[in-house]
Amino acid sequence: MAGIILFAIRIPAVQTRVVHEASEILSKKLGHEVSIEGVDVKFFNQIILDKVKVLDYKNEVLFYVGQLKADISFFNILKPNKLYITNLTL
Repeated sequence: MAGIILFAIRIPAVQTRVVHEASEILSKKLGHEVSIEGVDVKFFNQIILDKVKVLDYKNEVLFYVGQLKADISFFNILKPNKLYITNLTL
């Protein structure tokens, strides 16, 4: 099962879907519109988000991060409601 997921996440259409889902989840959590241009999952222990932009209530850029790398716990990635970040690089 993990092999299928690992293969699927390398497909551009799947990555696009993951980007949209991640943007929606972050937008709801933060209460601000979030856009993410790209995502890459490296062996279930690192997620890389490209061109992360958060807008304020006036639709002006609140902040922008060119690339965000998050190291995550392997076992926790299988629990989508909890994600433990062990290291975050902006």
